[in-house]
Amino acid sequence: MTPYTTTCRPRRSRGFTLVEMLTVMALLVIIMGIALPNIDVARFRLDGEVQSLALMVNSSQRLAVLRQYDIVLAFDESDRMIRLHHDTDNDGEMESGEEVRYIRLEEEVVFGQGGATELVPGPSTVTFTETQGGLPSLTFRRNGSASETGVIYLTSLRASRASGYSHHSRAIEVERATGQVTCMSNKTLTWEIGC
Repeated sequence: MTPYTTTCRPRRSRGFTLVEMLTVMALLVIIMGIALPNIDVARFRLDGEVQSLALMVNSSQRLAVLRQYDIVLAFDESDRMIRLHHDTDNDGEMESGEEVRYIRLEEEVVFGQGGATELVPGPSTVTFTETQGGLPSLTFRRNGSASETGVIYLTSLRASRASGYSHHSRAIEVERATGQVTCMSNKTLTWEIGC
């Protein structure tokens, strides 16, 4: 019988070499250097804020139906704030004992059209003519209808200061009869449904 001989091969390490890791890191830095300047952070913030505001407006309409009293949204354009008022006695006036909340727009987001055309003609970037406390306001009735048809325009701070950013314009449209809320984006100089 012949004895069997075995040869031992040295085990190879299963990690990465320093050269491989540096190569991968260099490629990532190059890709990030190309991609980061093209990311429009202001537009992403705007989209998130518009979706949050559209959800709040829609929730206010449903809350008016659920609670069976008016919910009033007043828009303070200069302070970039929305006042949410639970008008429990349906008289249109803020009184002690009625819940009032203030919601501030995200940084870099302002009321405005940003160079886009109007969807609904109106006196300003919030087209509701009804007022509460001197602010344009929208009232959702307990049957789900809105006080009037109108639009809330939002844009980025950049678009409000410089031309060429109409693609940063967003609108939230409210229908009077049903209280339906529609979110719209200005893309390629036309309004399209969706944010």
